[in-house]
Amino acid sequence: MKKPNIKKLKYPLWFHIVFYCLTVIVPLVAILIQGFKSDSTLFKFTFVMICAAVILWIFARKFLIANLEEKMQARKAALEHDYEIEVGNPEKAKWLWFNNEMWLSIINAIHVALIGLLIFVCAWGVESAAIQIKGVGILITLLYIMAYVLKFILIVKLRGQEQDEEVKDETPKQ
Repeated sequence: MKKPNIKKLKYPLWFHIVFYCLTVIVPLVAILIQGFKSDSTLFKFTFVMICAAVILWIFARKFLIANLEEKMQARKAALEHDYEIEVGNPEKAKWLWFNNEMWLSIINAIHVALIGLLIFVCAWGVESAAIQIKGVGILITLLYIMAYVLKFILIVKLRGQEQDEEVKDETPKQ
């Protein structure tokens, strides 16, 4: 028996890479460059370590943990449904739901803590005049505009292609 070919609606891999480079990597590198210009060695070290941790975490979460997170969310919804309609052992469903929720909360807590630390270090750098944020702010704004313009263009292009393919598939074969 042949496995059916199931179409999935998703962005191409190249788009994810370009989008994350424009919205995460390049802005962090631009801020890192400003951080390296600082006279404070403590600030430089702290800043580099937190930026590296944020970059690694974002890519790990997007490309390694995303499937696990989706499965945990689906399992959580299934457990909520089973518990609500009283299917199976309600105590076990409750325990599994809380266990699942704990892992999802840990993932979110790591994300929030890293982003919070980055914001704190950036604020510390601006306050102590260790980094000049004005020029970098304009660059980051332009990068985000470019990233979202690219996203909207891709959406329009892919939407048009999908509609064209449906029309071709509906024509009768002779």
